Amino acid sequence: MNNLQGENLGFNEVDVSQTGNGHSVYRYYGSNLWSVNINDVCQRSITQSSLCDPSIPSFPYPPIPFEFMRDELQYEGHFNESGHVLKESYYFPVYTPDSLITPGHISAQPPGLWAVYTEYNLQSAYKVKDSVVTNTYDLADNTMLAQTRTTYYGSAWHHQPTRTVSSTSTGDSLVSNTKYALDFRIPGCDNTPDSLAYFMQALYNDSL
Repeated sequence: MNNLQGENLGFNEVDVSQTGNGHSVYRYYGSNLWSVNINDVCQRSITQSSLCDPSIPSFPYPPIPFEFMRDELQYEGHFNESGHVLKESYYFPVYTPDSLITPGHISAQPPGLWAVYTEYNLQSAYKVKDSVVTNTYDLADNTMLAQTRTTYYGSAWHHQPTRTVSSTSTGDSLVSNTKYALDFRIPGCDNTPDSLAYFMQALYNDSL
């Protein structure tokens, strides 16, 4: 469960088939398997002393940074019984880190040794855009129809989609803008300080 980061399953690909009706393939972000990115099994971020050898794994281990792309759909393909692709979609979600960083400190005292500690940061992220490129194939005349749909999450007050742009290989496009109740603001309320400046100053003073 440490590597799955709270998810129930940790698969990278799901194949769904039905006799006489072809099969579908679903691939997910999460383990970097499709990006051929193999990470070291050890945590090697040491910040407790400039004299430490960075090749030595840190202890105690800080929490693994959360992967916000984990379990996001990456590829969806539908094939006929002969294995020819009929339709496939590629998904490109985009997250941006939150500007607020929370420092963390974890310590331990092994028997017979001095207490040791590791410092780390906690930082959240939110989705700002989600693009889908879909290719539909006509096996009768070997043609393909490409369609792109991009969804934007542009509100500072919620995480719902606010704008959707759909386009096709013919050059046509359709734009849809959506507003929610939280988008209709009262200026007097939004001007109320949220103590963020005080928090950042207190954090800076504590780190000196």
